[in-house]
Amino acid sequence: MSGRLHKILKDQTTASDLETVQTDGTTNPPNLSAAATTASAPPFYTADLCGNFISVNAAYRRLAASMVNAMPVDHQAGNDTMPEPVFPLDEVIANVIAMAAGTTRTENLETTDGLRSFSSNHFPIHNDSGLIVAVGGMYTDVSDKDTQGLAQLVAQDRFDDIARLVTDLIWETDTDFNLVYVSSRVNEVLEIHPREIMGKNMFDIGTFKPRDGERNQPLLTRETRSPFRDINFLITLADGRTRKLFLSGLPMFSDTGAFKGFRGTATEISDETAARRNASISRDRLTAAIENISEGFALFDAEDRLILFNNRFKEYLAGIARFLVPGAAFSGVLEAAVNSGFVTGPENALLEWNVLHTEATEQIAANIELHLASGRWIRISDRSTEDGGVVTIVSDVTDMKNREEALRSSKELAEQGSRSKSEFLANMSHELRTPLNAIIGFTEVMRDQALGPIGNERYQEYIHDILDSGRHLLGVINDILDVSKADAGKLELHEEKVSLKREADATIRLFCDQAEAAEVAISSNLPNDLPPFYSDQRKIRQIFLNLVSNAVKFTPAGGTVRIDGGLNKEGGVTIQIIDTGIGIKKEDIPAALSAFGQVDSSLARRFDGTGLGLPLTVALIKLHDGDLKLESTPGEGTCISIAFPANRVLSGPRA
Repeated sequence: MSGRLHKILKDQTTASDLETVQTDGTTNPPNLSAAATTASAPPFYTADLCGNFISVNAAYRRLAASMVNAMPVDHQAGNDTMPEPVFPLDEVIANVIAMAAGTTRTENLETTDGLRSFSSNHFPIHNDSGLIVAVGGMYTDVSDKDTQGLAQLVAQDRFDDIARLVTDLIWETDTDFNLVYVSSRVNEVLEIHPREIMGKNMFDIGTFKPRDGERNQPLLTRETRSPFRDINFLITLADGRTRKLFLSGLPMFSDTGAFKGFRGTATEISDETAARRNASISRDRLTAAIENISEGFALFDAEDRLILFNNRFKEYLAGIARFLVPGAAFSGVLEAAVNSGFVTGPENALLEWNVLHTEATEQIAANIELHLASGRWIRISDRSTEDGGVVTIVSDVTDMKNREEALRSSKELAEQGSRSKSEFLANMSHELRTPLNAIIGFTEVMRDQALGPIGNERYQEYIHDILDSGRHLLGVINDILDVSKADAGKLELHEEKVSLKREADATIRLFCDQAEAAEVAISSNLPNDLPPFYSDQRKIRQIFLNLVSNAVKFTPAGGTVRIDGGLNKEGGVTIQIIDTGIGIKKEDIPAALSAFGQVDSSLARRFDGTGLGLPLTVALIKLHDGDLKLESTPGEGTCISIAFPANRVLSGPRA
């Protein structure tokens, strides 16, 4: 700042100096000397471009002191202590700089005398070289104007509040698509100050593109005069960053029908937003899957109200189907079952169901079997969810109960749960895996273009997506079946002599491409002289695959994953999978090791998974008489140690 300007702004005592300040606008520049010194002058200020007051007059100080919740004034500090701004100073500075001209605003200020309305004029202050170096402004109390004017001020104030509160960015352009207004949300959405894009043309700072899969969507052009919604807009910021927005807008017209520009909203399409959209798609797919399972399915919320169920659930409970509506209380459903008489036994079965439904836990399913008036037997299985709700599975067990009646065998009665579970697993395998294998097989045929070329390259991308999704879903189903078999004690070992080093090295090779894409370094450091190991080779490979897969998935770019190990002092083998990933809190480790358990954190939820990998791995390790120990520090990484007993180490030929 020149010495002359510093004198103008800081020592406002000489009218001749003050009046040499260059201001912009069509009207005569305000007499700064009068504004600063006249006792009856309206509130006046000057401020630098960083938003700091350079000077304020006595009227402005009185206005600031009259504001509701104003900071107490330290009268001992003198006039050098500046008050708090009574208006969004940064926004004013941004507008003045962007337009390189004066600007007029209206403010509704809540003072100790009530709501007062002010009209304000703000103007640029130039130095001798013509550069804007400061901003000045003057306020006029217009509270006593007509009611319509006050209503307009209130409406403007309401709009300003809404613009600050809504999650979308609000914008406005002139007829040439130059931005004349952006709401303060631009700070949060794009992490820039409004002044950085004010006055810039939308076609210069970004590119309009059709949404994915909508090539025929009309794009915004300079000739557009009609409303538009959710147009892709890729904006390039000054630092080179690119952000994706959805723009929606309405054209503005004057009373004579002349086009004035556009006003609209912008929604950032961030990773989080995309994740929410994907989550919505996943929910739809889950709903479709639930509708197609062979069992009845229902979900009650934490207040025990019915929020989701499939048609099979209504079919099995046909006697009270009219009471099965979203929002129905479980107590009401139970009462309807009692009054309708559609349940004939066992005695007090419905009362027992009520007790079991209330006591259901995440780990233990509460089961009850009901004999219906139609002759059908159903099994109801309740299990609580993490949020306090209850999942109810209804299975038709009529055939099983008929066999029990025919055999009258206590052994069959004792094993009915196991047979029901086996039946369920068989149904799941048939209903899900068989058609899924067909989908995967036919997709591979299309991918390889075995019957001829596919015309559109985009179809090839879709085919790869279908194939990846199908394989992923098949893996999830297989994991569920394996965990179920492990829980039922039906997993068997086919033992032979196995090289742990060879299995570890093979696992590392399998994950090389995935780790390289994730910029994660992986390695196996098992010693070459590690003795052979007596185990099930396929299950040992699965242990390595599950643990290394988790480690790579939860390790950020630049991290490492390695397999260490060797003989321990007891003569057994200790294997360690060590990563520098996101880590797990100590209190979350039990959930991570439980079936379908996942750590409930925003960071971990960025990664997909069923929560079956670790529980299945633990089961496979225990099957080999081993133990798993998990140690982790959030932000530093995780170490999983597996200890196998000495009797599985082959130092020589096994008898």
